[in-house]
This record gives sequence, C-alpha cells and structure tokens, in this order.
Amino acid sequence: DKMKRAITPSVRFQRTFSRKPAYSWRGWGWLTLSLLILGGLAHLLFFSPALAIRNIKVGGFQRTPDANIRAYLQEIIDHKQWRLLINRDILFFPSSRAESQLTAAFPALKDFRVQKDYPHGLQVTAIDRVPLGVWCHFENCSYFDTDGFTWGSAVRSSGALLIVINDSRTEQRELDRKFLEPIKIVTSRLEALGFALSNIEIPVNTFDEFKVYTTSGYYLHFTTSIEVINQLEILRIFLEQKRGDTTFRPQSYIDLRIDGRVYYK
Repeated sequence: DKMKRAITPSVRFQRTFSRKPAYSWRGWGWLTLSLLILGGLAHLLFFSPALAIRNIKVGGFQRTPDANIRAYLQEIIDHKQWRLLINRDILFFPSSRAESQLTAAFPALKDFRVQKDYPHGLQVTAIDRVPLGVWCHFENCSYFDTDGFTWGSAVRSSGALLIVINDSRTEQRELDRKFLEPIKIVTSRLEALGFALSNIEIPVNTFDEFKVYTTSGYYLHFTTSIEVINQLEILRIFLEQKRGDTTFRPQSYIDLRIDGRVYYK
C-alpha cells in the first residue's frame, strides 16, 4: 500500500505531461488557410486590376472642357491613403466626396453626380450654371445666377441680356442676397412699364437702397425696406397719370422710397 501511494503522484504527473498540445495541426491549417484567403482578398481589392477604375464618362454640360473633369477625377483616383491606391478600386471610390470636390473646383457647374458604372467605370454629370447677371465690386466682377451664387471673372459690359450690379459699398466683399430678390422682381417688370435696363447701382453707405438706371437717361430709386411690388405698382399708377403730360420729363431720377409717394427730378 505504501508503495502504491508513493507511485500515484508520478503517474498523475505522467498523464498530465503527456496531454496533447492545445493547438493541433488542424488548427494551424485553418489559420494558414484564413491568412491566405485574407491575403488574396487584399490583393484583389488593393493591388489587382480586376476592380480598377479605367473609364470615366462625363456629360450634361457644355462650357467646361470634358478633359478638365476627367483630369481632376484622375487625381482623386490616384490619391494614396496609407500608401495604398484605395480610390482606384471602384468599390471604395468616394462618390459623394468627389461630388463635393468637383463642385468646389468647378464653380461654373452645379448638381454634380458621380455614379459607379461597374465593373470599371465612372459616369459624371453636371449642369452649366446660367448667369443672370454680373456683380461688380469696383473693378472686380463675377457672374451670378438666380440663386445668388457668384463665380468666375466677368467683364462689366457682358451683354444686354445680363443684369449688371455695381456695388459701391467699400465693406462689401460678396453679393448681398437681400438685394437679389427685389432686383430680380424689378428687372422682370421694367419692360412692361416702358423702361429698358442699363445697370443697377447699390450706393455707398447704404443698407437698403438701390438705383435702377434706365436708357431713358434717369434712374429709379428703390428701397428694400418696402415691398418692391408695392413700389412698382405706385410707379405704374404714377406713369398712367402722367401719360400725355408733355411737361413730364425727369432729368435725374424717380424716387419710390417713400411708401405711397413718388418724387422726381
């Protein structure tokens, strides 16, 4: 019995020591296979040309060369992240970010859409901004559209079809949109009142006044503090009353800034 008790611990030790390793050859095999699969997938996504962007189609606009859009998109595609050409892969190409970047880079266009044309293409569409007029701050002139968005460099006398706004305020550095809607309303109704537009001035040191110069040799003085619709209606009534009056010959202006009244010189 004593001999048996003395032998028992060493038997247990032998059994414990002789157990199989925690990781079998089968486990190592699965791990190796998984790494190979992951490596192949990474190669397919980041290094293989299987999903690479090869074709860029552009359309929907006329005033910007297609080649400029393609070249800019190619720069986005060739941009490296973590030393990898991630954007080259059509699966990872950032379409929404590319639209924002294109809008900032090409302000003469709007409504950019970048769509993936699988397996190797991108399709880009945009619309030309239509200039409503030219906004000038002293010698610096830009085009502006009906939304008040300004872009590019324009010539002050860009044509009779464009509204020319001369902003004389020294502190103003961009188109003041509070003037835009009133000016659009006035210019759209001038012809019906018998006027032809020459240009518009926002005078120095003003917050709510603008002058509409006509080819008649005098200007119409408006204010944004009163609805321009009301000012135009008062002007219409006033001109109706003066019809046939040969002594009515304004030399300088017709002032509509006082609600319900008309002054002229």
